[in-house]
Amino acid sequence: MEPKGACTRPIWDVFAEVVTLPHDDDAGESNLQQSPAVVNSILTHPAAGEAGADATLQVDRMLIKFIAKESVPLSIVESEPFETFLQALNSNYNLPCKKYATYELLPSFYAEEMRKVKQNVASANAVALSLDGWLNSNQVRVLALSGHFLDENLKE
Repeated sequence: MEPKGACTRPIWDVFAEVVTLPHDDDAGESNLQQSPAVVNSILTHPAAGEAGADATLQVDRMLIKFIAKESVPLSIVESEPFETFLQALNSNYNLPCKKYATYELLPSFYAEEMRKVKQNVASANAVALSLDGWLNSNQVRVLALSGHFLDENLKE
């Protein structure tokens, strides 16, 4: 059984190592059992400076933007039909595993978007604030603060 969070895409076959572990069977003799080693998910993507790294990073950013903006669960990167679809569009692209998308791609996308929002709000002449409060279905109190402003192009 694969460890939870391990990537099981065919690309791992290239990097998998075989580890031999001692195993006692019913007869009491020692046999060798083989199991694949877990490989870090970053191996599916080229490192900065390697051939294809810029193109992979660009597609990774588009993927995480799609996931975030369309409220798609991160588990979509584990979907075989989705992987097949992306391979049809770009056969050189290796879809990242969920762990890499969650801990590497999403935080960097969030940081970049937050930087943009802070920059836009800081340049606003005025911000209209609205406050709303309610109880959710579990009787938990929720308070929301929203801010709206127009930028120099009169876009919200």
